[in-house]
Amino acid sequence: ARLLGSALRAASGKARRLRGARAVVCVPDHATSLERHVLRQVCRDAGINQVRSVPHSVAAAAGAGVSGSPAGALLVDVGEHRTSASMIALGTALVTRTVKRGAGSVDTWLMRHAREEHALTIGAQVAEEAKLAAALETGARLPVRGQDRDEGLPRVGELTVAEVRAVLRPVYEDVARLVAGVLDASPPELVDDVFERGVLLHGGGARLYGLDAHLRQELGMPVHLVESGAETAVEGAWLLAAEGPVLELA
Repeated sequence: ARLLGSALRAASGKARRLRGARAVVCVPDHATSLERHVLRQVCRDAGINQVRSVPHSVAAAAGAGVSGSPAGALLVDVGEHRTSASMIALGTALVTRTVKRGAGSVDTWLMRHAREEHALTIGAQVAEEAKLAAALETGARLPVRGQDRDEGLPRVGELTVAEVRAVLRPVYEDVARLVAGVLDASPPELVDDVFERGVLLHGGGARLYGLDAHLRQELGMPVHLVESGAETAVEGAWLLAAEGPVLELA
């Protein structure tokens, strides 16, 4: 809410056109009624009196090109610290599950692994670089710069590609269980649709090395990466803004 308020104040200061404007607000599926109210109030305070509130998963479905279809679509949003899976049909999220794990969890675990197994303290940026290097398969060993855990002096250590990928695996397993839970809670006919269409991965962490392949193996169904990635929900919100009336805030 603070971030939204800051952005609206900045826009208002530059354009002075927000009063009476219309807005589309992409709301997290797990948001409470209080959190939704706060977002509405932020819009009011900025002078916006018309808004269309869209659940994040529904906006993502529109961005992925599957909104409004009666066939089931299963979208998985892999964020930095949270991953959500939603079964969508007819523009509605029928089942949504969330786990507090994401691409950023890998960086945290790599930092812990380097400290415990190599006595090397590394930062989040170095962990991110090691994660990306392992995805590109640049070599069996990856040099990492950090600080000696015991002496506190700068040191260059090594992580193997196999080590990095082993750290990735728990995240893959969490996402697979998350998707399986959504499938289990969904109507059989929609599950059949997903077996035909495949699972759609989006979000900033969707291209985490090997995630799509792991899900294909564990779930036994196709898994596709949505081209727009982290921008899927944003693109969907723009598309939905062109449909139907914008609702006035009560």
